[in-house]
Amino acid sequence: MHAVLECMVADQVSGRGRAAELTSALSSQFGCAGGVALSDPASAVAAAYTAAGLVRGSRLVMSALAPAIYVQLAQQRGVVPLLADVDPRSGGVRIDAVQDLLSHGAQAILLTHAAGGRDDPELSAADVPVIEEITGRWSEIGSQAAPRGDVLLLSLEDRSLITAGGGMAVLGRNRRLQRSIAAAAQAQPAGELADINAALALAQLPDAATFVTLRAKQAELFASALATTRHTTFAAVATAAPMAFPVLVQSGLKEVRQYAAKHGVRTEPGYRSCAFECFAIDAGADADADGADEERPAQPEHAAPAHPGVPGEAKGGAGAGQPAVHALLAAGTSGASQSLSAEDLPNLPDVLRRQLESGSETTVVADWVAARSLSRQCLLFPLYPSLPEESVQRIAKVLATLP
Repeated sequence: MHAVLECMVADQVSGRGRAAELTSALSSQFGCAGGVALSDPASAVAAAYTAAGLVRGSRLVMSALAPAIYVQLAQQRGVVPLLADVDPRSGGVRIDAVQDLLSHGAQAILLTHAAGGRDDPELSAADVPVIEEITGRWSEIGSQAAPRGDVLLLSLEDRSLITAGGGMAVLGRNRRLQRSIAAAAQAQPAGELADINAALALAQLPDAATFVTLRAKQAELFASALATTRHTTFAAVATAAPMAFPVLVQSGLKEVRQYAAKHGVRTEPGYRSCAFECFAIDAGADADADGADEERPAQPEHAAPAHPGVPGEAKGGAGAGQPAVHALLAAGTSGASQSLSAEDLPNLPDVLRRQLESGSETTVVADWVAARSLSRQCLLFPLYPSLPEESVQRIAKVLATLP
């Protein structure tokens, strides 16, 4: 921490020296040419969108469970978000849904791996630019599952494996993308990380592998404990190092949260303010019988999480045999709306097809059955390297005895 103390006593605590050093170190970790570390995550995401070539009217594929900030920032640029449903086993987007959207003119893919879920690495080989948020993927560095996106986003907020106390890094896979990111960052209102923040992150980098090992051990212990109950988790969690431990609750979410709280374990909904909540899906169609929705504000302003790397809470519903929905979301970008028609997506349910053809101002044409269901099931338990052993064992005991 000597570098941090040096910054604290220096006459100037901002500047690009340490930020450039940080992005260089991160680029080496993830096999990138270079990038920038910005003080505001929203500016970092905007720079990534620009580097990926997204302009007004472009179509961007993302998971229906991606944090809402990605939808909101796309809409601000006039980019049309296309939300794909998810695979309930992995929490990642369904490949067939993404391929369908690509065949209908999508220009880029966004992978977020939200709440411990994993998008299939095969998607990184698409013939369009891939933006990938890699905050929860440190454990896969050097493996076959390592992040392979063209533009990488890494949160540096307080819950990240490596924290700068705020901000986000944007990394480009090659020199062309590195230059595009640098140019896009210049146009953003937020500047680079202050030296003191970058120094804090740099001080932790040598311990990143240790942090990953500790998280992975906790995840393995928690997965073993959970396996004795009827509840489940995502397939890759037991062998990964997630930012929190996701539990897919098979009973009442409210009951499980109360049980954990009674035993001193604080939990959070896995998807707080996620992508599909930005659109006018029927809010009452999927209300849980046990009143799980009482824990969430009624139709909030869809406030984005503090940063894209924070999992978001959402609404959802269960269903079987429904299309994997392949939805176009015009979301108020009139220029994009006028270019869309029901014929763009042949798998739309009939009622939604009629809404689109009628010319109404409905901004959503999808149901995302699996995403809505997962959003109601997923609960996050604490998992981080500094957890005392006593706390780790208590969480494991609670997981093993969940009602």
